[in-house]
Amino acid sequence: MVSKIKNPSRTCALLAAAGAGQRFSANPAELPKAFQSLHGKPLLSYSLELLRACEEIDNIIIIVSSALEASARNLIASGKSTRPETVISGGKTRQESVYRGLLAAPPNTEYVLIHDAARPFLTAEMVRESLHSAQTHGAAILALPATETVKLSLDGAWVNDTLDRSQVWLVQTPQAFAYKLLFEAHEQALRTGFQASDDAGLVENLGHRVHLVKGSADNIKITYKEDLAMAEQIAAARFPESAPPIRIGLGFDSHAFAAGRKLILAGLEFPGPGLAGHSDADLICHAAADALLGAAGLGDIGTHFPDTDPQYAGASSLQLLGQVGELLAPAGFRISCLDIVLAAQTPSIAAHSPQMRENLARVLKIPPACISLKGKTTNGLGFVGRSEGMACWAIGLLISAA
Repeated sequence: MVSKIKNPSRTCALLAAAGAGQRFSANPAELPKAFQSLHGKPLLSYSLELLRACEEIDNIIIIVSSALEASARNLIASGKSTRPETVISGGKTRQESVYRGLLAAPPNTEYVLIHDAARPFLTAEMVRESLHSAQTHGAAILALPATETVKLSLDGAWVNDTLDRSQVWLVQTPQAFAYKLLFEAHEQALRTGFQASDDAGLVENLGHRVHLVKGSADNIKITYKEDLAMAEQIAAARFPESAPPIRIGLGFDSHAFAAGRKLILAGLEFPGPGLAGHSDADLICHAAADALLGAAGLGDIGTHFPDTDPQYAGASSLQLLGQVGELLAPAGFRISCLDIVLAAQTPSIAAHSPQMRENLARVLKIPPACISLKGKTTNGLGFVGRSEGMACWAIGLLISAA
């Protein structure tokens, strides 16, 4: 163990989560890698929570794609931090994203720590040792010595050379730098068009040496979907379940089609016909609300928003769902996950599911990764199959907030 970095020093952590993750999934409708669920919470949460607990960190900047800024802010709002946290949109490359993070850092920043959200098993010791080394040497990276034979291939088909593995190190994050040094390295790269696969490469290009800090085999990077299986095993061992009290609720709703009404599903408008109902008849929100209320033992949606009350005529069910969410914390619960199935012949919701989940997550103040939304047909069976209406089921899992 090393002592914490000397004071006064101001350290800003940049949490990089703006990558498209195309090796993880080529499906644009799928959640980005940083918001995929790992052991019950978004991948991004692990590094964020660890950085929040490090006294060496003064500011945290989360870098995400512009489409996910709202999701990242919801994630911040769902936790607690005693230090400033900022969400910014990244660039087209990781290098551009980090540069934007440097520009957003407070003007008194002396050191910067950069970590990939795709590495969820960051530890306080990694943070301390990286920053201590950066304070001593100006630049430091976590890395592991290669343990297997390393071959060089120029075309990906034939071996061109066998490298001396005693001289090969496999780089991880976090990487830590004196702020002025890294900023100068990025500025020079911007002027010359130089590109590097990590920030250390930019500093090396500047002519500055980078110090190696021993990493950890557990500090894996989630690159492919199969990496999540290994990560689940590590998470289960590192964060054993404390078995918090859980409550499960089931919600169901169905509505007939009605001419002359807008079709609203999870707060998103679709081509009609709409559904009959006292409010906007958003049955996805209704089923979700009943699932959450049932799990918390707080009655049902009809108890809280009766269809005999004129104030709810044409009301936004998405807003009513948000009010249901606000009842949970005083009752001692928080949302772990919400699983929803919509039965309808039309419309298909597959392409719209990410936005619909975003809408639900926004009003419930939870990450979209905690919500699953699926559309099913009944292959012509029943009132749904005859296109007379829609049905929706939802299961809500609540965890004690105590």
